[in-house]
Amino acid sequence: MLNFIKMELPNGHFDDFSIEFKKINPEDFDGFEVDKAEISPNEDGYIKEELHSKTNIGEKNTMVINVGVGQGENLFYYRNC
Repeated sequence: MLNFIKMELPNGHFDDFSIEFKKINPEDFDGFEVDKAEISPNEDGYIKEELHSKTNIGEKNTMVINVGVGQGENLFYYRNC
């Protein structure tokens, strides 16, 4: 389960801007071989371990990681690439 913290902005410049979620589907990549894997964060809210178990670092390819901010995707990348 993820816990969300409401952040108080120092100013109101972004109050009227919504954050949009874009669901990415294999059908969006017509003509490409696409493997889709759904992963869940661990009890601390991070995906690093499960992402590592579903990834072949030695294989050259393009990976799209569609997760929320602060779930360990950059840490995974910097420690493995």
